[in-house]
Amino acid sequence: MKTRSGMQFSCASPSQSSPDNMHEVWVCNSDGYVGQVCLLSIRNEPTVEACIAVCSARILCIASVPGLKKNYSRERPPALMNQSSEQQRPHQDEPPPSQQCLHISISGSSLELSEHTDSASRDLVPFDSDDTDDESSPSPSGTLQSQASRSTISSSFGNEEMTSAKDTTAETTSSEEEQEPGFLPIPSNFNQNQNRDSESPTDGPAVRRSSRGSFTQGSLEDLLSIDPEAYQSSMWLGTEDGCIHVYQSSDNIRNRKNSMKMQHAAAVMCILYLDNQVFVSIATGDLIVYQREAGSFWDPQNSKILPLGSSGSPITKMVSISGKLWCGCQNRVIILNTSSLLQEHTFHIGQDPNRCVTCMVTSHVGMWIALQGSAQVRLYHATTFEQLVEVDIAPPVHKMLAGSDAIIRQHKSACLRITALLACKDLLWIGTSAGVVLTLTIASSTSSLKGPMSPVGLSQGHTGHVRFLTSVELPDGFDVHFPLPVDQGNDQICDSEKRDSTRHRPKSKLLVISGGDGYEDFRLTNSSETVGRDDSTNHLLLWRV
Repeated sequence: MKTRSGMQFSCASPSQSSPDNMHEVWVCNSDGYVGQVCLLSIRNEPTVEACIAVCSARILCIASVPGLKKNYSRERPPALMNQSSEQQRPHQDEPPPSQQCLHISISGSSLELSEHTDSASRDLVPFDSDDTDDESSPSPSGTLQSQASRSTISSSFGNEEMTSAKDTTAETTSSEEEQEPGFLPIPSNFNQNQNRDSESPTDGPAVRRSSRGSFTQGSLEDLLSIDPEAYQSSMWLGTEDGCIHVYQSSDNIRNRKNSMKMQHAAAVMCILYLDNQVFVSIATGDLIVYQREAGSFWDPQNSKILPLGSSGSPITKMVSISGKLWCGCQNRVIILNTSSLLQEHTFHIGQDPNRCVTCMVTSHVGMWIALQGSAQVRLYHATTFEQLVEVDIAPPVHKMLAGSDAIIRQHKSACLRITALLACKDLLWIGTSAGVVLTLTIASSTSSLKGPMSPVGLSQGHTGHVRFLTSVELPDGFDVHFPLPVDQGNDQICDSEKRDSTRHRPKSKLLVISGGDGYEDFRLTNSSETVGRDDSTNHLLLWRV
């Protein structure tokens, strides 16, 4: 696999496309000319299964959109499931110990799982990912053009076009080798316990195959009345050139078959699913709301446009809390009712109108918000919207950088800002421009906020910016052994004590992933031979929490 220099992480999200791919994370990166998605699988151990170039622009945001809920499952027929289930069944012989951090470093053709020791001569391999074939990557000249005055719906089966006066361009694509939707026979031993004498012809089990190769199981009456693809989850990717790429599964993106493509007049800033709607903010300041009818897939023509911001102050972040949508628009937050799509409240964050909201996550009692270029994170109440607490990350970051070179330490301290936030379990994870990852215990009630709150720095982080933080649920049988944490205050703990402490730790089902520039172990001094070796390459760090 070839490598491409200059790739930089932008965002990531776990996939919910199917049971087979539910333990998969889509990691987006770009060099400014090509947008690329790397599929990180954690079914057995963390493995980058593919890196696919999907567009000719930077991917700015990604969101996992669930399918419609139903009372029957989408699955392969039993005859088609036997082979894949045998290949993908996880090994559950020995449960893994609960350990702290795993460092994944990836080159174009190799993966290394590094269990860090105190040795300074460890071999780290960079995450310089690229597509398997440069000739198939889109070129900069192929950048999609904005079409604000017309909408085109096309299919690869023919050249017919339908034009309408919409502000988006939608395309549905499918392979010439795909088959038309149809129904498959059910084996005679399927659901033998049902009383067939009392059933009508349309009440029995059936399996419908969609044009994209997926299978939906249910009664014949249900399958005749709905679109099977409406019940499939999808991944939405927003790009700098104003395009939204919709993929229904990792198989589709591997084959470069996006289910739908929608072109907008400006860059796509943020995508969020909430209450059977997809909210999309674009750089013009508009908030576009996509909706779907019952039993149908997302209709690009069925959308509403809300002018909440402007081209100078677009919506940069969206988060839902208490049934409301919080929209970060410059240095203010707009509270939106998702049913009526009306503004209910607006309040300002700080006094500087030139600083916009860059990070926003919800917790037990409210919303954590960080502004552009700021080293402070603020907590606001979910219903009263009052500021409850403000936490400065500078002191713990300076403490973690104490062993760094003096010039590097001064530079990172002068430019320090928050670059990523994640709320996971009872911890607030904070990514910084210095590469330090911090954790802060989240209070469960406002009464717990009276005391001082100080984040704690993790010993392993990045050399440069932390580009994203995300989390994914671990599958059963996940057997990667994470290295034991090093207690700097007592390095003489015997191995038996370490094993005993590990044995009694509760098993965790969540994995926190940070993506950033370079890798750095802050326990090492600047005399280490590895310092500066991989500063400009992408690295992933995995924590079991």
